[in-house]
Amino acid sequence: MYTRVESRLASNGDGSSTRPKVRFFQNYIHGQECLILDRVRSKNMLRPQSTPLQTQRNPHRGAASVWAIICLVLVTAVALSLAKVAIAGSRHMIQERRRVQTDWLVQSGWSLALSQLRQNPAYTGENWEIPAAELGGADPGRIKIEVTAPAADATDGKHKLRVVAEFPANSDRKVRVTREGTWKVPAKP
Repeated sequence: MYTRVESRLASNGDGSSTRPKVRFFQNYIHGQECLILDRVRSKNMLRPQSTPLQTQRNPHRGAASVWAIICLVLVTAVALSLAKVAIAGSRHMIQERRRVQTDWLVQSGWSLALSQLRQNPAYTGENWEIPAAELGGADPGRIKIEVTAPAADATDGKHKLRVVAEFPANSDRKVRVTREGTWKVPAKP
């Protein structure tokens, strides 16, 4: 679209000009006249002129990109939170499985100590290393049995038992369960 250009020279009143020429563009857009000011050095000229609608920037131009980035950040945050919860849940389940296995190991150690005391009242305990193959998994277990005989002047004749089970025996995150108690060896008939 070509526009009509008028050049007007600003003067001081004495015929000398100190300010640059100001060019007035008249554009007809949808039947309305718009004036566009432009500072130029040349006189009347015709040249292609973009319409004001083309030169104005849309204030909402990048809004879709901003919303897309915000949504992407939110989705990433939710995904990371869900992954963190899933990993924490998995670790909790592993620790719970280890705790249950250690409870069974301490119960087995207690039963072993009582059985040994029935057969031999002088039994003092032992360390029992259980290979992973016997436990049906990839981790070994360890049971430590300590038996303290009653003192010579004790009237009750009860042995003190202490059983400590660790599972897995070779891990930094092992679970340790301790069971302590007393037991009187029954007299043989």
